[in-house]
Amino acid sequence: MKAFLRRRLTIEELRNALGKENTEMISRIYFGEYEEEGEIISNIDEEIPLKVARRLLSRKMTQLIELIKKEELSISEIAYKLNRSPSNIWKDLHLLAKYKIIDIEKYGKRVIPQLLVEEIIIKI
Repeated sequence: MKAFLRRRLTIEELRNALGKENTEMISRIYFGEYEEEGEIISNIDEEIPLKVARRLLSRKMTQLIELIKKEELSISEIAYKLNRSPSNIWKDLHLLAKYKIIDIEKYGKRVIPQLLVEEIIIKI
């Protein structure tokens, strides 16, 4: 059995692919505002460990991912909405970032997770 993610590229991956001077295009691609078929590949499929896939399917993790998908919130706002401690939210976000399921953006003191994953595929 194998598990795969289909995700958007991170800003850093786009910078490496397109060059740092294309800042406006990189932002438009990253935030889903640039769509010209066949010109730029902004998605990638990657295998993830089954252990991680199982963790992603836990109740707390699915709630976290759904909330990140719906709203741009800081860690403390996420913790408040999910009735969890900010430290536990941060640990889960760190795992999600490690496997590039999310990208963590910093806006001053605020840390906002951005969902990168579009699909999780499990093959037998």
